[in-house]
Amino acid sequence: MRGGARPGRRGLGAALLLALPAGAQPLPPGAEVEAAWAALGPSARGWSPLVSPAFPLAWPPDGTAALRRYAFAYRQRPGLADGVEVAAPWAAAETRPGAPTRIILLAGGLAPLGIQGVRPLRPEEMRLIEREAEVAALLAAPPDRDGAALIRAFHCNWASRQGVVARTVAPDHPDFIAWLGCG
Repeated sequence: MRGGARPGRRGLGAALLLALPAGAQPLPPGAEVEAAWAALGPSARGWSPLVSPAFPLAWPPDGTAALRRYAFAYRQRPGLADGVEVAAPWAAAETRPGAPTRIILLAGGLAPLGIQGVRPLRPEEMRLIEREAEVAALLAAPPDRDGAALIRAFHCNWASRQGVVARTVAPDHPDFIAWLGCG
């Protein structure tokens, strides 16, 4: 977790059982995203918000270091023990150095997208998750060989655990997804 903070009991359970995106927290980071979540009102009842890792807005990097993270949600379904229902991304947070975070509303409410399987995280996945900030920084400029390997491992790991959402956001980042070659 960021800043050495320990997750609460619910946050730890979610990270271990749901194999959530890197750095996942009970609420998406940032006051702007939290305000957008609150604005969803009753349509968000029963859902828990999450955010994706950072995706570059240009690939190869164009020097702007512009990144986008997607806000989506999940919920438990009665009778479903090895998966959760996932909602389509409802907002995106764009960041550029020296500029305020820009929130883009992608939907006026939550729309079920599909069922995502869940499983405990493996130790190597936990080690990758802990490197989220490093990976985001590497997306600002063309990475060296080691940086490219880390970016690929990190994003392919996330996509393997969050395939329902990963397939939905992939069309917004075709060059980056092709470069990743996650398969």
